[in-house]
Amino acid sequence: MTFLHIILLTREFPPRILGGLSHEMEKLAVDLAKLGCNLDVVTYHDSSAGTETRSEGFRVHRVANAVQTHLNIVTWALALNTEFQRVAADIAVRSADDEKLVHASEWLCVPAAIQLKKTIGVPFVLSLHSIESERSGGSVGPLTGAIAYLEKEGCLESSKILLTKKSTAEILVKLYAIPNEKVTIIDPKKEHDVLNEYESLFQTRFARTELTSE
Repeated sequence: MTFLHIILLTREFPPRILGGLSHEMEKLAVDLAKLGCNLDVVTYHDSSAGTETRSEGFRVHRVANAVQTHLNIVTWALALNTEFQRVAADIAVRSADDEKLVHASEWLCVPAAIQLKKTIGVPFVLSLHSIESERSGGSVGPLTGAIAYLEKEGCLESSKILLTKKSTAEILVKLYAIPNEKVTIIDPKKEHDVLNEYESLFQTRFARTELTSE
């Protein structure tokens, strides 16, 4: 029987809540664990670093940013990703599962995902709710350019791109020159859809259990 180990990288996860992403990532983690995935979440928290084993059957690894003062969100993200990479690499190397996959949520987790792919050969899926050209309204500057660069590199290096809107997919394919077949529109709240995309990368159906409605 084949098992899948998912390492989910996200900047937000409860109790750190800045918006809807935190709860979305928590629901995804809970549901994937119920479906039978071996799951580790690597996330940021400035004051509660450490590992928590959740009752739902997965682990949450919270890391702090080693550098406290930053010029902008890009330098903050790059510094944080060194910690994400360190923790995720240790998880992947120790894992005895048949297949391993990194799921990077948003551009802020791209640097770690790329390095994990290149150094230890773990492929990654990139999920995006929007891209920088949408968020910035098309304005151009050093900061938006740096974010767009990381997004594009993530799209090019990832094995699959998961988006929530067709309009975002159309812009991304044209702007970043990404093949249409690499992009999938999903409902992030439907864990079966996400797991099906994972499985498509390995061309196998992993051991899973069926979710039961409460």
